[in-house]
Amino acid sequence: MKFFISLYIIASVLLNIPGINNNSRLIKSLSRFAVSSEMQNRREIVLDTEIFDQLTGSIYSITGCGPTSAAMLMHSEKGLDITKDQAVVQAYSGGYYYFAGLNFTSGRGVTQENIQGFISSCGYSSQIDHLWNNSDEEILMKLNYHLNENKRVIVGHNSPHGFLHYALVYGKYYENGICCYKVADPWGGLDSVWSENEMLKYITTVGGEDSTTFEGLVKGIQWLS
Repeated sequence: MKFFISLYIIASVLLNIPGINNNSRLIKSLSRFAVSSEMQNRREIVLDTEIFDQLTGSIYSITGCGPTSAAMLMHSEKGLDITKDQAVVQAYSGGYYYFAGLNFTSGRGVTQENIQGFISSCGYSSQIDHLWNNSDEEILMKLNYHLNENKRVIVGHNSPHGFLHYALVYGKYYENGICCYKVADPWGGLDSVWSENEMLKYITTVGGEDSTTFEGLVKGIQWLS
């Protein structure tokens, strides 16, 4: 965002420098590009998404947030006919759990790579960005980019419920100049709204900035290719 604002300011300054008028068409084009890009980044987008509840159905899957988020993503974006229970069982039987625990009621759940493997087993491909050592601005820029491309995004984070968690970001809008994110939270099937500050807090407070820890492998975002 700062890049586009800076580009706009530079173009505006150049337009007012004597003798620079020969390049004014180029400078005006740069200015229009900066403004249009900023408008694109700030546009409201809400993608139709069906929210699944990991705690209902025949399996009370406390550790099922990852497969449930993946199921919401594939169902809403690709039309895959899958339920939460099917997702949890298929992910477990396929070996896509870091540690499921007893009947999915304990354990540590899944990593981003486990989710990617499960998605692949369903016939789709996905990409991961762990956001290791990214600045706050970079995190929001990447998240907004995928939403602007009409891509829902699985986000690994420290949840407001108090534990490592996955949820599906499916939209954004602006309220009083602040970006707010629409989040399909499988913990209870909640349709949540997070401010950009809340989003950053939930992501950046995940411990681990590399692949040597479980936390580091949970942190980040994932989207369908």
